[in-house]
Amino acid sequence: MCHIGVVVLNYNKKELLERCLLSLFDLEYENFDIIVVDNGSSDGSIDLVRKKFEKVFLVEVGYNSGFCKGNNLGIKKAFSLGCDAVVILNNDTVVDSFFLRGVMLSFNNSEKIGMISTNIRLLDSPQIIDANGFLITPDGLGKNLNAGKAKEFGDFQQEVFCPTGAATFYSKELLEDIKQDGEYFDEDFEFCYEELDLGWRARLKGWKCFFAPKAIVYHKKSGTGGAYSDFFAYYSSRNITFNIIKNYPSFFYVARAFLLAFLRDVFLFLGIFFGKGVGKKVKDKNGGGKLVKIFLSSHIDAMKKIRRMFEKRSYIQKNKKVTRLEVKRWFKELGIPFFDSIYKI
Repeated sequence: MCHIGVVVLNYNKKELLERCLLSLFDLEYENFDIIVVDNGSSDGSIDLVRKKFEKVFLVEVGYNSGFCKGNNLGIKKAFSLGCDAVVILNNDTVVDSFFLRGVMLSFNNSEKIGMISTNIRLLDSPQIIDANGFLITPDGLGKNLNAGKAKEFGDFQQEVFCPTGAATFYSKELLEDIKQDGEYFDEDFEFCYEELDLGWRARLKGWKCFFAPKAIVYHKKSGTGGAYSDFFAYYSSRNITFNIIKNYPSFFYVARAFLLAFLRDVFLFLGIFFGKGVGKKVKDKNGGGKLVKIFLSSHIDAMKKIRRMFEKRSYIQKNKKVTRLEVKRWFKELGIPFFDSIYKI
């Protein structure tokens, strides 16, 4: 039986953390450990884990290290405990008791299926799907498969590009294979699309991902990050640039991605101006003027690290193991066209 380490990152979300941990202790799976990585909480989260969840392994960072570094510390702790694989689980989730057994039904390391996308449903509307995995877009994004659809759409196993971040499974072999500069998640990303970046690096190394319909988890949508917040807007905009530079495998794909990313921003700002779509939602949350400043700041900060991203790109592309035909297949079979993607959640 696969020894799984479940890594839960937390920062000042005591109530969410408690609910998440309680659900983990009801799992119908024996060989797993729970690792809570606390990013310097001051709300009593640490005391909660120590007093109520004594069997949980607690990693105290002491400061807010960000999503990527915190989870990297949790992964390293899991591997030090002898785990063969990890689940990266948001603290704003509640898992079904069959969750880990459901993951195992789709996992096959010998077939290079080293990452599993779980069946994520909305906690407040459990009949509705939050995400069944990422589909890629030609402009550097990842879009959630079946988002907003009835749960029946998630009843069938299928290949997806990579897992969606609220509840992801990775084998140790995959993570050690894609590790760069001692990091599993790229810590320059900090937050947002870090799982898409990891998925791209794994795919370029020849790994595959499948959606596991019976691995059900319920997600409090943006209970940690904040839906359409300035925080999310900044990091998503900046990290899309990082993803394109690092992972898109040829000049054609990179040039096309930046052109379409520019068009996507045009559509976003038109949505802000006319009060339509995602642009309206972001404007309602942040205000139009503030959003312009956020996007400018994100692009400026992306340029500050552009040399570092190209250095990472050099290593990634030099060590890729897939053909151009395989990459073409991803965009055709595991992707979504640009003009369809701009209307998706």
